[in-house]
Amino acid sequence: MKRIFTFLFCTVLAFNLSAQDGLRFEINAPSGISGAIEVGAPADDFGGNLTFGESVTGDLVEVVTDTLGNADGDLPNMACDTVTNNMELTGKIALISRGACFFSDKVYRAQQSGAIAAVICNNVPGDGAFGMAAGGDFGGLATIPSGGISLEDCQTILTAMENGETVNITMFVPAFYDALGLYHYTTPQSQIVPLDITEVSLVNSTGVDATDVAVNLDITDPNGNVENFSVLVPSLLVDSTVTVMFDPYTPVDMGEYTMSFTNSLNPVELQQKFEISEYMFGTD
Repeated sequence: MKRIFTFLFCTVLAFNLSAQDGLRFEINAPSGISGAIEVGAPADDFGGNLTFGESVTGDLVEVVTDTLGNADGDLPNMACDTVTNNMELTGKIALISRGACFFSDKVYRAQQSGAIAAVICNNVPGDGAFGMAAGGDFGGLATIPSGGISLEDCQTILTAMENGETVNITMFVPAFYDALGLYHYTTPQSQIVPLDITEVSLVNSTGVDATDVAVNLDITDPNGNVENFSVLVPSLLVDSTVTVMFDPYTPVDMGEYTMSFTNSLNPVELQQKFEISEYMFGTD
């Protein structure tokens, strides 16, 4: 059985959104540490920034420099001096430690050594991911993507690399993101309420203004029945973003439900799942 709903309401959150605000970082391999981690974006004028829908994927290689002493606390993995492992870095993503010199100098040296992107590790415990500004001798000259991650996430990555594992990552800025359906993954049947906060965000990354953009939600219940919701966005300017909210949905049967979000601007499909159980709550 298939039922179709059309809901003609959407909320425009912002125009001319900076792509760097949506920068994401995903570890693809090894499986033991795979998943999304927080990444801090460089400033818009840093250079090499990804745009909506763009990504870069590669294996991580730690930077090595030849000498110490060009700056206080300079270490071989800080990329504050001449990089010596160019052959290993070519076509890879450079892993660099924070400290001793400007971020843009670090990224530029990695770029000159053949790296396709750079990840800079924080050197302060508990400080999290961080953004970066241009400066130093090579401010604004970096043309490869880059971002900053926490010391703790970096240590996890380095441990895997020291154990002989290849760490493969993707840095990207999604143009279709933040699919949300406010249900615990597992919800007791006795706690069913209408699913009235279901939304997704979309950026027009096509390079031209768009009209009549369809944003769709298909909900498949445990029996294979599908309910279709479609929101028509009358106008979406280049690089602007909308958050689309859908009509409420109330699950009935016990079992797993799949929510599939699509749009008419790009081929990306996002999925969320939840399960109605007899008596259990669960978050994943």
